Amino acid sequence: MDLLIPVIMFMITRILVTDDTVFQIDMEEYGVALDLAWQYNLDSDLVYQRQWRNSPVSVTSIQDYLVSVQLRFYSTRLFYNC
Repeated sequence: MDLLIPVIMFMITRILVTDDTVFQIDMEEYGVALDLAWQYNLDSDLVYQRQWRNSPVSVTSIQDYLVSVQLRFYSTRLFYNC
């Protein structure tokens, strides 16, 4: 039982931080969302994907956002669908 409480607290914290990260992405506060993702070891791909979708296609947006996406299937699929 003593081990259960820290695990539950960790899970609650993780859920709250994840929700806050998604909120920051929705508010287009990408820097804050990335900071939260890095601080709590969350997936930063969601932030980069949203930035990519909200940016005009250019060499700069590819270098800044698309290259940063770790899920290579996402990036590869985008190029094949063009």
